[in-house]
Order: sequence, then structure tokens, then C-alpha cells
Amino acid sequence: MEMKERNTTGIISEAKVRELAKVHQPFCVSIFLPTMRTGIEIEKKQQIRFKNILKALKEEFKKYEWNEKKIKDYLQPLTDLMEDGNFWRRQLDGLALFLNADGLEYFSLPIRFRESYYVHDHFYLKPVLSLFNNDRRFYILALNLKQVKLYEASRFSINEIKIDDLVPKNVQDVVGYDYEQKTLQSRPDQGGRMKDAMHGHGSGKDDKDEEITAFMQAVNNGLTELLNNEEIPLLLFTEAQHKGELDKVFDYKYVYSDYVQRNPEGLDIQTIHQLAWEKMEPYFMKSLREYYDQIKEKQATDYVAKNYADILPAAFEGRVEALFLNEGKEQYGSYDGQAHNVQLDSEKTDDNAALMNMAAVQTFLHNGAVFLLDSENMPLEESDIIALYRYAIPDKV
Repeated sequence: MEMKERNTTGIISEAKVRELAKVHQPFCVSIFLPTMRTGIEIEKKQQIRFKNILKALKEEFKKYEWNEKKIKDYLQPLTDLMEDGNFWRRQLDGLALFLNADGLEYFSLPIRFRESYYVHDHFYLKPVLSLFNNDRRFYILALNLKQVKLYEASRFSINEIKIDDLVPKNVQDVVGYDYEQKTLQSRPDQGGRMKDAMHGHGSGKDDKDEEITAFMQAVNNGLTELLNNEEIPLLLFTEAQHKGELDKVFDYKYVYSDYVQRNPEGLDIQTIHQLAWEKMEPYFMKSLREYYDQIKEKQATDYVAKNYADILPAAFEGRVEALFLNEGKEQYGSYDGQAHNVQLDSEKTDDNAALMNMAAVQTFLHNGAVFLLDSENMPLEESDIIALYRYAIPDKV
């Protein structure tokens, strides 16, 4: 069987998860493996763990009456990875792999997974979905008078957005190269006297302030065009005086209240990301605490559900605002979307599916939040699945 190569490494994007969620074809394989970052011995242990999963998958495919060659060919991309020592030396904290007839995609991620695999007519995505709550996007505007850079970032990723055609590169692009000459003229000479005063020019500082304002306005105009329809928080990364100047002219409505008070010049992208996330983390963690509190407050109302019969239809209808799942559990069964009928099974079979995964994927696809927690951290005791609805629908009489 010929398979297309679709190998991918790096942070998994929200768009990619949505793409994977739309895949419905036989024999989709999902694998999650905890990994470690360095060491030859660690590398060998990881290869052994992966080899054991491959062995289990081969037994799984024998249930479908596949012969040895067909199984070998289908799983060959996984075998190739297992034998690639360089691949195992480049790991982070967790490895997610997705294989189907179109090929293999894999993602080395900075989160630790529980070891598992899943074979069905869809991919198992529950372990990665919580990334996109505390990992929601935000922008970083790193600015001084010499450079303007815009980044799109999340907790685990950062990418520069090219804006050269929208905003000036520096203040000289707006006011001309006489700005630098004016700056030199306004500096004190060896005797401590201002050069512009020596030449009888008392308006140098005023001219400079006006030129900086013009520069900031030009930056605002370009970014307003780019971000016009966005509702994503933007974090400023600049010095205090430039923050004040930009505040006077900036039109974007979603500028974050705090900022990184530092000149970004000379900082690498990883440092910018680290400092920016330290500012943004409280903002993104706030949603978890707020949803948690709402569930506690509304647990006796129609806004909160704790059973699959209610939650699955609501997830498919886009009514789930936040879904809390026990990270270490899964419930197998079936769901009839037309009849809104849920059947729970005591174990996984060839005919049922992972219902937690189903609810999580549908919540995610309808822009709801998915949180994976340990048993002791779930909002309500003795509940492995809890949904907070966007709006309540009373029980039918």
C-alpha cells in the first residue's frame, strides 16, 4: 500500500487539530507517549516503549483479518520512526502521532502524556485539547524607535508576523533621516551644553516629540488595518516612554492592561516569548478559575450537567461553554445523533467509541473550552465529566 509522506514536527496548531477532527476513515491510529529531552539511555528507553506500542498495534490489526505484509506496510512510517535515533534525541515532554491511509503526522510537545493508543474511524484528540485553553493566542508588539515587530504567540509557541508592508520599520521611515541628525544635535557636547541651544535652535525637543508621535501614528494605522477584525489580546513589549506615546494614538481595543517594560532590541525570540508569557499567564488562567467557580455556584441548576446523556447532545449542538474531564479516565459507548441516544459500555470494543473524546472534540469544534484535570481537582466530587452550558434548557416534562 502506497502512503503519502505527511511527517510534521513542532507545536500542534488549533487549525491542525480542527483538520484532524474532520478526518473520518477506517483505521485511524492515534498514539500518545511521554518522552524526555536528553540522554542516550533515555533515547533507548523511549524507543523500547514505542516498540511495545507497535507490537500491540500489530495484534490490534490482526483483528481486521489483515495479513502480515499489509500490517507491516501500513505501520511502516511508525517503524521508520522507531529506528531513527536522531528523532528520539529531539524530543520534548510528549509525543503525539496520527497515522491513517494518507500518511503520518507527529508532534513533539512540551506537555507530558499518559501512554496510550487508539484505533478507530477517527483520531483520538482529547489529550491535546486542553492546550488551547491556557494556550490561546495573543499578539506581542515589540517596539522601539529602531524597529517594529509583531508576533503571534501562545503558551508554547511564537511566530513573527511579517508587517513590513503595513508599518514603518523605524522612525526614519516616517520622518526621514534628518531625525538621526536632530538626535545628534540635541545631545550635550563635551562641555555639557546642548548643541541645538548653541546653534540657537530651541524647538529641537518639540520637533522630536512630534516626529515620534507621527511614527507611533503610522504604526497604529498599519496595525489597525491588519487587526481590524480581531478580538485577541495584544501585549506591548517596549520601554515606558514609548508605551505612553503609543497609548495616545493606538486604536486596537484589546491591548492587554499590563506590558513588558523593556527595550526589545537585541533580545532573541525565545526571550521575548518567555517574558511575554510571564505577563499573559494570569490572563489565561483566569478562565479556568472562573469556569470552576461557576460550576460550583450553578451545580444545582440547568446550566451544569454531569452525565453523558445530556452532555453529548449539548456538545454536538454547541451549547457547552466549558467541559471538565478526568484526565485519567475514558468512557466507551455509542451515541446516536438523530435519536440523541447514548449507550454506555463497560469496556472498549470494536463497535463502540471513546465518548469523553467525542464530547471534548465537539466542544472544541464549537469554540468551547476543554480542561483535563486529575480526579482530586475536578470541580465536583465523583464526577469524571462535567459540562457548563452557555444557556440552560430545562428538562423536558
